Amino acid sequence: MVALNQARAGTDAARAVRRKRLALFLLCFGPPFVYEREGRRYPAFPIPFPAITTPFYQLLGTRGLTLLPLLATWIVWLAFVASGRRLGISAPPLAIGLAALIYASHLSLYSAMFWEHTLAVALSFCGLAE
Repeated sequence: MVALNQARAGTDAARAVRRKRLALFLLCFGPPFVYEREGRRYPAFPIPFPAITTPFYQLLGTRGLTLLPLLATWIVWLAFVASGRRLGISAPPLAIGLAALIYASHLSLYSAMFWEHTLAVALSFCGLAE
């Protein structure tokens, strides 16, 4: 029982340290990036996508910012073709559908921007394609 309480105390202490680090990080920013409500600061944009993209930015510079959206778009295209083949759709209609996905949707445009839209679509589409 004592070991369990010590483990919880360690976990609570680690959480407190993480909260404090995040609070110090958010102090650097103000509106429109971070808003304060009831004495707490909340980021306006999700933090995970920039955190995932940071290594690519460090390796490739500003080109690294669009690497993850571009790869996610390619994954959507490949998953579209794979799911079409799995459903038994012949090549001409599948090619027309892929062309519509590429040229008639905003997905190709989003792949050149630093937005998490393409990654979200890729994860959703791959989940539905299974």
